[in-house]
Amino acid sequence: MTLRFDDPAWLWLLLLGVPALVISLRWLGTMSPIRRLSVALTRILLILLLVAMLAGASTVRTTDRVAVIAVLDVSGSVARFAAPLADPQGVGVSAPDAARRFVTVATGGRGPDDLVGAVAFASGPLAVLAPARAAPLPDDLPTTSPEGTDISAALRLARAMIPPDAAGRIVLVSDGNQTGGDALAVARELAAAQPPVRVDVVPIRYEVRAEVVLESLQAPAQAPQGSTITLRAVLASTASSTGTLRLLEEGQPVDISPGQPGDGRRISLAPGRHVEVITLPLGPRRVHRFEAIYEPDPLAPADGAGAPPAFAGDTVLANNRGQAFTLTPGTGAVLVADGVSGAAPGPGALLPRTLQDEGLEVQVVAPEGIPGDLLALEAFDLVILQNVPAESVPPEVRRLLALYVTELGGGLVMVGGHDSFGAGGWIGSELEPILPVHLDLPDTLVVPPAAIMLVLDNSGSMNRRLMGSARTQQEIANEGAALAVASMDRSDLVGVIAFNSVHSTLVPLGPNADPERTSRVIRSIGSGGGTEIRGALEEAHRQLRQAKAQIKHIVLLTDGIAPDAEQLPALAERLAADGIAVSAIAVGDAADTVNLPMMARRSGGTYYRVNDPNVLPRIFLKAVRVVRTPMVREGRFEPAVRPGSPLVEG
Repeated sequence: MTLRFDDPAWLWLLLLGVPALVISLRWLGTMSPIRRLSVALTRILLILLLVAMLAGASTVRTTDRVAVIAVLDVSGSVARFAAPLADPQGVGVSAPDAARRFVTVATGGRGPDDLVGAVAFASGPLAVLAPARAAPLPDDLPTTSPEGTDISAALRLARAMIPPDAAGRIVLVSDGNQTGGDALAVARELAAAQPPVRVDVVPIRYEVRAEVVLESLQAPAQAPQGSTITLRAVLASTASSTGTLRLLEEGQPVDISPGQPGDGRRISLAPGRHVEVITLPLGPRRVHRFEAIYEPDPLAPADGAGAPPAFAGDTVLANNRGQAFTLTPGTGAVLVADGVSGAAPGPGALLPRTLQDEGLEVQVVAPEGIPGDLLALEAFDLVILQNVPAESVPPEVRRLLALYVTELGGGLVMVGGHDSFGAGGWIGSELEPILPVHLDLPDTLVVPPAAIMLVLDNSGSMNRRLMGSARTQQEIANEGAALAVASMDRSDLVGVIAFNSVHSTLVPLGPNADPERTSRVIRSIGSGGGTEIRGALEEAHRQLRQAKAQIKHIVLLTDGIAPDAEQLPALAERLAADGIAVSAIAVGDAADTVNLPMMARRSGGTYYRVNDPNVLPRIFLKAVRVVRTPMVREGRFEPAVRPGSPLVEG
């Protein structure tokens, strides 16, 4: 063991010990010699400790214990095209199996205290073997989605697995073809770390003997309506191959071989690059999406029945597809999301009919029917949200609408109503920054505030994970409640109570001045315990009864049945007598479907039955909409046309 200093320049301060010793011996003459000497030594020891701290004193122990972490690439490209690694036990095994055997053989001569661990990675890393002395690598190497390769994330995980009392070394077995992250930057970080970690690389070679790849489908970006365009399908082949090339437009087959049987084109490919030219007239659509597919001729299985199918000169079919699109400028297309009548006949049809009378092409959809991809939105020059609440538009669609305006130059109009602008929960949304109005209430406008208490179940059953998801029911409920708080005005009163066997006030009822902090508190709620609802409601009642607000509301969420559930309807009547309504959200199959709706009805609230917890954020936004009614101002108004606006020009 040796002593080391990170910044030895501070050691010059040890010279202060000399005057400290002289002063102690001279000015403490009234003390006994032993006491005077002990005081002097104590002061010198204190100076020594302070200087050692400033200089960064540390002890260094040497060890011959080594931890080797094997980082194994099991991505799709390795599984499909990699040639077998050098393997003393067999030839022709898959690359992941060969890599596993390579690590087993290479680490066979390690010392008795040396450790071996393993990380398998593709689009993300997974620790498949914690560092151990003699544990074998698993036969199967599970990982995240094989479509993708992130070497940097795998290297970071491997570094974190190295025990602090062992020297670390990483062995990377990969083709090096990364689709995410920066492996070289992480390797530099590991080399510069203390202690440094070396990364040894075992490269995987590709061995592509028979493969066809449809490299691209090329189409003109724009073309006039009714014109004929030329498409080019570029294919690359490593061997001779025969098959059929097909073309789809908007998912429907297009006949590219007139006069021949079927709608596909028979082609023969020689090794190298090949271009197929296709001409076809454009239909009346504004957006034309094309997909080319190469289908190689199947061959009889070489090993008889049960063997995987083989194809003429091709191995993997997943890379035999290509896509392209062409835009046709129109006379003006408008998408109206009708939040008044839900795209059904009714008052909401007035605006679309007026636009159609002006010669515009108009498509009307319900708010839930807004397209969920940018290319579909590109088919329209303008999107109108007619009295559409935020909870009716999924967050990913709201983000696409913002990109449609800021990146593609599309038009967006939000028409007011009881469920629009601030009253519709658009405060804090992705669209708020691009709207030409402020959605929060101005300070000069005096509006009676609303008060709302969120009463959230955090019993043990809320920790149930959703099928096919890594998120728990509690996490999704917390996210919905946090979004609801963010949608409220800062003048509203907000409080949060969590309950299981007992209840606790996480956010006392008060102005929503810091919704970000309240959202963080909500998102941190964990799960555990039973289900006792009444105490939590009584505490919410106590806080709301003392509040000075025109609207008082409780939003209760639970996934279970409380032991005293029969008493909840009577409690709701007492709440209603004090002007407090209760909206109940019942989640899952085990929730109370008898007393919760009765409680909501008797208090003047709303009952929501939720079987799919993924819709909880939307339900929460709908449940708190009642507190946004002060943001709606009704009365007569005179519409005014401002000249110069492109919206009303003509």
